[in-house]
Amino acid sequence: MKRGCSIARPLQLLNEMKHIKLPIVSLLSLLTFSVGYINAQNKEIPLFTEFRTAEEDENEEWNCKITNEKELGCYMLQLVSSKEKTAYNSQWVCVQVLDKPTRQLVQKIELNTSGRGDSFDIEDYNFDGHDDFSLLGGCGTLDNFYSYYFLFDTETKTFIESGFEGTNLVFDGSSKTITSRNRSRAGASVASQTYKLVDNQMILIEQQCLEAMRDEATGNVLFNEDNEIVFEEVDCHTHYLDMQLQSVGLTTNFKLRMAVYDENIAGGFVFYKGQAERIPIHYDREEVVEDRSGEGRPNTRQLFYNEIYQGEVNGVYVLTIQGAVCYDVRYIRGKDGRTFDLKLISQ
Repeated sequence: MKRGCSIARPLQLLNEMKHIKLPIVSLLSLLTFSVGYINAQNKEIPLFTEFRTAEEDENEEWNCKITNEKELGCYMLQLVSSKEKTAYNSQWVCVQVLDKPTRQLVQKIELNTSGRGDSFDIEDYNFDGHDDFSLLGGCGTLDNFYSYYFLFDTETKTFIESGFEGTNLVFDGSSKTITSRNRSRAGASVASQTYKLVDNQMILIEQQCLEAMRDEATGNVLFNEDNEIVFEEVDCHTHYLDMQLQSVGLTTNFKLRMAVYDENIAGGFVFYKGQAERIPIHYDREEVVEDRSGEGRPNTRQLFYNEIYQGEVNGVYVLTIQGAVCYDVRYIRGKDGRTFDLKLISQ
């Protein structure tokens, strides 16, 4: 049977008022003041104050108890949860954010979801210099895990749910990027995505897909001498644009492939024929070449992508597109500003 969480409310003042004879206006004023006073008090007093006991933990059953407390700067975080004996995971109720010196309630974050464990992790997840917190949501096969991330809002001085998604997220403060990595098919397939943050939204800029190499005769996965799976890079499935290009007007022309990822067209890669590695490209800006919004047609735009080599901008690709069709591509080399025109072979 599902159990609810009860919260005691101070009604004594209102009960006493029933025996006081006052003019209607005065009574209404007093009522308004009293309800406002009670609400103000409730905002300061923590809604849940009882911690889970050792006996409840051992029996794996409790109702609306504080199961973990963690210090974060000038705040104390308290996770409130319930658990039925037959349930595998506990049911999270809320996170109480308390002012550390006074132990008064600053914020209540409703959760209403199940979680794996009750521990807080503290880290600056959006690279703004302020610590945030996360809760482990669940663990899957092959050590794949996901968490819920809550970011500190410097304007409201409250924590907001981030909406970050992905498995095994790694937050790199030096590059200010987030990497998601997922293993599947008994570890024979690995996919990783790298994101940058724009207004606290994860924007895909790079991705890589690996598949285990297999014996041609048996189809069995190949292992190296350290008993590790041997991988090869394969195509990730979805692209916004995927083009074969060739330089124009050079003594020795070169060919390359350019792919821009589907999600927010924020990044992709170029792959030069004869080279072994893909070079990432990151979206920089766009310019409207021709405004056709009045005609009900997509605008003609130029998209600028920085070519990233060894962590530095090596050059810039400029794509002229309308909708999902690319009409022109050129490359501006960083070291001397020389422009190379590129011809589309296929798209």
